[in-house]
Amino acid sequence: MTTTKTNYFKFLAIIIILISTVIFVFNITYSNNVLNKLSSDQSSFINNTQSNTVNNIEKQKFANINYNVTLLFSVTNKNKTIYSSSVKKSIVSSLKKLHGIKNYVSVYSTGMTRLVSNNKKQTVVYLNLKGSPQSQYYNLLHYQNIIKNPNFNLQLGGSLVIKNEATAQVKKDLILAEKISLPILAILLVFVFRSLIAAFIPLLLGIFSIFGGLSVLRALTLFFKIDQYSVDIITLLGLGLSVDYSLLIVSRFREELNKNQTTKSAIMITLSTAGKTILFSGMTVIISLLALSFFPIILLRSVSLGGASAIIIALFGALFIVPSILYLLGDNINKFSFMKQKDHNSTNFNVFYKIAHYVLKQPYKIICLALFVIFILIWPLGNINLTSQNYRDLAKNSQGRVVAKAESTNFSKSYNNPIIIMYTSKTILTKTSLSHFIQFENSIAKLPNVSRIISFNTIKNNINKLIYSNEISKIIKSPYINGNTIQLVVDYKSGNPTSSLAQNLVNKIHTITKNKNNILIGGLPAVQYDLMNTILHYLPYVIITISLSIILILGFLLKSFTLPLQAIVINSLSLLASLGILVWIFQEGHIIFFTRTNGLDITTLIVIFGISFGLSMDYSVFLYSRIHESIKQNKNNILAIERGLAVTGPVITEAATLFFIVVIAFTSSKIAVLQQIGLGMGLAVILDAFFIRIIIVPALMKILGKFNWIYFKT
Repeated sequence: MTTTKTNYFKFLAIIIILISTVIFVFNITYSNNVLNKLSSDQSSFINNTQSNTVNNIEKQKFANINYNVTLLFSVTNKNKTIYSSSVKKSIVSSLKKLHGIKNYVSVYSTGMTRLVSNNKKQTVVYLNLKGSPQSQYYNLLHYQNIIKNPNFNLQLGGSLVIKNEATAQVKKDLILAEKISLPILAILLVFVFRSLIAAFIPLLLGIFSIFGGLSVLRALTLFFKIDQYSVDIITLLGLGLSVDYSLLIVSRFREELNKNQTTKSAIMITLSTAGKTILFSGMTVIISLLALSFFPIILLRSVSLGGASAIIIALFGALFIVPSILYLLGDNINKFSFMKQKDHNSTNFNVFYKIAHYVLKQPYKIICLALFVIFILIWPLGNINLTSQNYRDLAKNSQGRVVAKAESTNFSKSYNNPIIIMYTSKTILTKTSLSHFIQFENSIAKLPNVSRIISFNTIKNNINKLIYSNEISKIIKSPYINGNTIQLVVDYKSGNPTSSLAQNLVNKIHTITKNKNNILIGGLPAVQYDLMNTILHYLPYVIITISLSIILILGFLLKSFTLPLQAIVINSLSLLASLGILVWIFQEGHIIFFTRTNGLDITTLIVIFGISFGLSMDYSVFLYSRIHESIKQNKNNILAIERGLAVTGPVITEAATLFFIVVIAFTSSKIAVLQQIGLGMGLAVILDAFFIRIIIVPALMKILGKFNWIYFKT
């Protein structure tokens, strides 16, 4: 009978591995070129907002003034300007060599001085090209290669160029990050497990999870618009959590084997303890990520769906594939071992046991010192400047960044990031409607911080004469009117669309236009305004969903009401501390290695929040569940804390170190967003594992005593 059961389990393990192999091969094939299926749109437009509606109207009705390519011409001769005859002739002549121009605007064709830099050494030409986006981009590159002129240098910019450069950079960064992290991971895993075979399992599961997540991501593109950065998130989570989970499973399996358990018994105990812990911790991370789908923002929903899919696959691998491999290996898991295998089950001379013992002797003093350190790290967060993605997030050497920076700093302020207002009326071309429009335009012009307004009224100079002389045909020819819609371009004194001055101006315009359905507000300042308001609107729902889910999941696992509350509060500390460090590094620019952004993109912070909070819960579950095991045995809170930290301390810190290696590799990216995500997650995990989990948690549990186990029944 025993032999039959053994053969049955062996057969089941082989079937699981064979099915997993087939799935793995399919995932490799199906996930090929997944980046080509993803969105590279760097904008923050949100559905069902005024700014998004204005953007769509611009594309549909005002394509002649809505351009996706920017050519930046810079004069090379210090004695000449853009207006010099030889320079003008060279630029105009060069434009004729760019094939497939649909429409364009330049200072030479319109006389608009805002297309010329303040020092008259640079000019921008805005244009649209014919053909597919990819063919347009290759056309531009070819044009740049064949244009060699001693009078000027040419650089390419605009949304078309930025999208293509960002996509190419993400591919390069992903490959580089894997080249950095995988070899280091392999070496560290060998050191952690003291065995070549045991060290190979986490890497195998990591690769399986990455391709599985990418395959699911490609399938999701059939139904949703998915952002390209989700690929990096899947790589981070797929590899990082696979290492974490397999480390916990393999460590517990080897621990049980060392107790002279049979292979079958060791597997059963491992799954009922470590497996149960992984299942519940994985659920907390998945819920934390899925909660981000509340936000109607492409990047956040992409991270939510992509990250959750990677974790589900990592859970499948940890709970089915790894146990199957371990069952077939049995005692051979320790084959090719070197040095003495670490016994995480022993507390003798265990540094974590000693730390716990020391902390529990003086918990109040330790708590105060620890909170002081956390407070210092959080302090820079008080000066945070929340922004949306802009040219500073792009690679420093990218043409798109160079052109966008030049537009922002060398030209008339705010001309390239104006507020766009769409004014609609069924009878727009009547004296009454035009008079109402003029009144509205004048009310906007009187607002503080408005530098000028451009519309058909401004172009024609004296609209009243046109109305009373019935020269409506001249109005119709204006590029700022199409059918029953008039476009107003509002320039403001502050050149930064995310500045408080620009945001206050958008708010005042919204106040004026409140309850007026025929007026819509857009442009980058309005996009930022809508983005912030949307996040503030949905954030409470996200926090409540995550908190209630964690309370229910951990409460069910730990049979305690207070431990989940502790976990939520304590995990927030490491997260806030890591965000404070990000402000100090990226916004304030204290470390040259990283790209200074003068602010942090709010969507990036939400991504870091969702993932890091979930990962911190991972380690909470690891520790609390082991303490729960101990307290069921000895009913002693102090002994349970010491025992729990002694046993899980090595695993948690090793897992955190390995995960840190994975995520920190993404700081090698030339894109600031990926640098921030990699460093933010890495810092949060390290702070949690080496500081929060080892110092603050034991001290707080000692202070609370029996209140740790409210509603706990033995």
